[in-house]
Amino acid sequence: MAEKGVVLKKITRNQIALLFYFALISFAMLLFATRSSFLYPMNNWDDSNSYFTMGKSMFRGIMIYRDIFDQKGPYLYLIYGLASLISRTAFTGVFLFEILFGILDLAGFYRILRLQLRKRTALILLPFLFAVTFSSFSFYWGGCAEEFCLPALVWTLYLLLSRLQNPHRAPFSCQEILTAGLLCGYVACVKFTLLGFFFAFMLMVLFLSGSLVRFLKSCGVFLLGMGLPVVPWLIYFGIHGALSDWYHVYIYTNVFLYSTFGAASKGESAGQKIYALSKILYWLFFDNFQYFIFIAAGMLFMLLRRGEDLLQRLTVPLLFGFTFLGIYIGGAHLPYYAFPLTVFAVFGFIALGLLLEAVIEKVRRARTNIETPTALRGRSAATVLCCFVAAALSSLIVYALSPNSYYLSYTKDDVFLTRFARDIREDTVTEHTLLNYNCLDCGLYTAADINPTCYWFQTQTLAIPDVFDEQHRYIREGKTGFVVCRDDYPDFITDHYEMIDQFHQVMGDTQHDYYLFRKVR
Repeated sequence: MAEKGVVLKKITRNQIALLFYFALISFAMLLFATRSSFLYPMNNWDDSNSYFTMGKSMFRGIMIYRDIFDQKGPYLYLIYGLASLISRTAFTGVFLFEILFGILDLAGFYRILRLQLRKRTALILLPFLFAVTFSSFSFYWGGCAEEFCLPALVWTLYLLLSRLQNPHRAPFSCQEILTAGLLCGYVACVKFTLLGFFFAFMLMVLFLSGSLVRFLKSCGVFLLGMGLPVVPWLIYFGIHGALSDWYHVYIYTNVFLYSTFGAASKGESAGQKIYALSKILYWLFFDNFQYFIFIAAGMLFMLLRRGEDLLQRLTVPLLFGFTFLGIYIGGAHLPYYAFPLTVFAVFGFIALGLLLEAVIEKVRRARTNIETPTALRGRSAATVLCCFVAAALSSLIVYALSPNSYYLSYTKDDVFLTRFARDIREDTVTEHTLLNYNCLDCGLYTAADINPTCYWFQTQTLAIPDVFDEQHRYIREGKTGFVVCRDDYPDFITDHYEMIDQFHQVMGDTQHDYYLFRKVR
């Protein structure tokens, strides 16, 4: 009985140590990688600020999709809404959530690495895997929807690989299928273009099922799991009579207005589509070389590795192909769209780890030393030291390679948001309402802690006239106390507003002029 207690205590201690290591890596690297970090003056990315405004508004009784417009999934806004409870005017809460999701990524990657590598090797390689992922161009400025979906892909991949590593190749259990379904349902309510990954996962389930009946049963369990994360939103939007708004904005808009399937269609042939996708993949490789080289190496390793059967050889190309198609088949492409593909870099690190272990084993055999308990304790201490050195070096890699590092030299006064927010706060007469014109949410709703009052509270890049029509009506009628504009503003704005501030914002290679208008008193 006492022996059992000692074992449990040791397991708990090891788990706490691992959790601390994951938290250390996540914090140390996101400190430099994301603009949500307190090292940066503010996360000024328009997309993240749009999510923050949507999430904060949802927690203040404003109905997303019905009262205000943005086309990402509701779980993303829930995360940002919860983050706004920590701070309504800064990204402190978002940074904490990014660290939490980073820990989930690391835990999943570690479990995958441990399927084929020794514990020591996996622990040392883990921070480097995280570094090449989060320092990449596709990570972008921090806080994208793809970032909050990555843990779901990592853990689903672990479920698949742990089954493939099983020599008996038993079919998936109902619990495993249900878990994958739950993760898929969550992703479907954040950004459904990533569902290609789960389609490929279910193909692997088909190959491993052994019979059509068992596969159909697995499909039923998977769909049950997928449906469960949707239920809370069916209730939420149903109670508020906004189910049709949810569908119209999140499904219809993304499929028929935002992608080339709809209003932006160029009538591409199959050959043209293949050429366009090939060109995207080509540029992704060079834009994100630090992790794509590991994807390519890992894919080659899995294809050529001795002793692997056909199913194992095809796993990476199949998953990668369907994930890539799901993301890019619609025709739209932005830098951060590629971030989910980072999950496949783990295969390159598996190959690297196996190579390192083979070299170390040869050296050890050549030395033919007998390891005593004292030597083992020394190795344990050396492992801890190596882990911390790896984490430190990986942080330097993030600092050196991150596209955000230049922004570390900026102060709050170097960003127009600080001054514009102060202009609004110091005005105790004008109503603190705002319209964001000619760009996505520039961050002033966040910096000045203002709730949107217009459905098109920001200028969306959609092929529909409603956006400018409604924003122009708001300006013509003077319906908000303040209007912030980027680069341009309508001539008739002076009918009801006066310019009280302007700022020429230089940000890396880009620069914009921002104007702040106040309603004439």
